[in-house]
Amino acid sequence: MIVAFDGVTLIDIVGPADVFNLASKFALPVDSRRYRLTLASIAGGPIVASNGIVVHTVPISEVDFSSVGTLMVPGSGPPDNPPVPKDIVDWLRTHALGPSRVCAVCTGIFLLAAAGHTEGKSVTTHWQAVDVLQRRYPSMRVTADAVYIKDGKVWSSAGFSTGIDLALALITEDHGHDAALDVAKSLVLFVKRPSDQPQISTPLKLQSLSNAQFSALHAWIANNLDKKLTIGALADFAGCPSAGQMGQAGRFSKGGSAPSGLKVRLPAGGAASGGWRLSCA
Repeated sequence: MIVAFDGVTLIDIVGPADVFNLASKFALPVDSRRYRLTLASIAGGPIVASNGIVVHTVPISEVDFSSVGTLMVPGSGPPDNPPVPKDIVDWLRTHALGPSRVCAVCTGIFLLAAAGHTEGKSVTTHWQAVDVLQRRYPSMRVTADAVYIKDGKVWSSAGFSTGIDLALALITEDHGHDAALDVAKSLVLFVKRPSDQPQISTPLKLQSLSNAQFSALHAWIANNLDKKLTIGALADFAGCPSAGQMGQAGRFSKGGSAPSGLKVRLPAGGAASGGWRLSCA
């Protein structure tokens, strides 16, 4: 069951929901138990997500809670001051003890913490919310460099897309690694991330330091690690004239590093005049 409220971040709901739906329809063995999804709110009826999309919910009082094995609590923003709806917190205080797993997506962990279910737990949340979460609830151990964390029955994930990673981890726990990989392939994911990955990945950091040309090169390298990545191959992709010819290839980065064998040098005017220049060698 997923709990919803006005202003919720929609991907925190639909990301995990689509993972469970795909698993039930296409990835699980015929004799396996399927996931049954319920989206509930305190009063039921339509709720308006933060992006303005309206979704239908059932009244939470009508849910047969004895059949709920996993409870998911989505979040909302802004991350440095997320809303914590009192009616949801009051309901969680008495009902979150029942399911075998209680999962917070993004800033949904603020609701679980306010309900008293995270004391002494290791948790994570969106990287922009880590400091305020730790200040509000100092008894918790809040980790910034994690996509998701499991501590007992409490699961938590970082922001937005990591609800998908969390749901895949739950499928792994329920049905094994191969089933989760089948779902990841159906979702056309770049990679099925383990829990201890940094929230801002190394490739994304490198891309943020590059122009469009070399941002594409970083992505291409990461997607071709099973191939022989010669300097010539990198030069061809980057658009250098040749691997043996020196030539300006544009701005590479302000703070990153070049692939081994590609020479990086400052222009005559220094970094302030236009940044680094990449040449083929």
